Amino acid sequence: MIDKNICLGVVSSGGGLRTYYNAGLFYQLKKHGYNVCHITAASGGATAGALPYLAAENEEEIEQYMKDLAKQQTVFTFRKNMFTPSFFNMSGGYVLEMNRRFLQEQFEFFAKKHVFYENLKKIRLDISVTDITDKVQNEMIHFNPIVLEEKDEEKVLDVLQATTCTIPLSKAPKINGKYYIDGGYTKNSPMKNLFMNPDVKEMILIDFTHYQKYDDTIDKCYQPNPIRFMDNFIEMQELSMQISFDACNKTQLESALFLNNLISETKKQVLTVNKKSYVYKKIHALEPKDLEMNPLHPKADQLAWEYYLLGKAEAEKLLLE
Repeated sequence: MIDKNICLGVVSSGGGLRTYYNAGLFYQLKKHGYNVCHITAASGGATAGALPYLAAENEEEIEQYMKDLAKQQTVFTFRKNMFTPSFFNMSGGYVLEMNRRFLQEQFEFFAKKHVFYENLKKIRLDISVTDITDKVQNEMIHFNPIVLEEKDEEKVLDVLQATTCTIPLSKAPKINGKYYIDGGYTKNSPMKNLFMNPDVKEMILIDFTHYQKYDDTIDKCYQPNPIRFMDNFIEMQELSMQISFDACNKTQLESALFLNNLISETKKQVLTVNKKSYVYKKIHALEPKDLEMNPLHPKADQLAWEYYLLGKAEAEKLLLE
């Protein structure tokens, strides 16, 4: 059983549709009164995991929010003119658009709740994005001051759009003049900030990286079928994104776990490297297997709810056993 009184960190990894699983963990953390003090999140790990948790008075509110979100599935929409000839298609080379109005409505819903601000005052949230203007590099955006101090709703929406932007399918936003895309491309399970926080005693890691074989998907997509051309194209793009996330995340996780084990072997709690201090953490991992990533899946609403229930069940087992 994980001690409810310790300062607990949560790594809310991204992964499209499968991030409804994350909400199951946050449901149990809220239900059993765990002292979460720091959350690091990427992509849907922020929008479907961390933010609903921060805005919820109790676990029932998280569950109701997940029910509503699973029914809507409106985060991405197809561009209306995507099938028109290029001469008449004047809005650029991407096929999906982030439903900015949807993000705005969701944030305004959270912003009306007093508990959202109270939680942001005591629980740090860092959101992973990828800067592709200076060079391809990860950036962890400290979300709390944007809401509490800057009170900049447009910047909030830019950050949420950035952390869920997968190219070439959707459009990358600009923040302070630089293009940003999904943090999953560089750090889908962002653990570093938790290692650098001396207050965090233990962490829970949600790891969707399972390195499955993709032969069946590739074989199906490679079959000539003009009727399914667009479906095949989207599946291949989604597959490309998933492989990119998995390959990068494998390296990130291995490095983080190696560092954690190294600190443990030194018989010390803190290791300083390049003037940065890293603190040993006990890590509890949730590792769901074979979850669908594509938010445009024809059974997305059904799968979203199944993943949420799976997250609830596996998180309760992790926390209480």
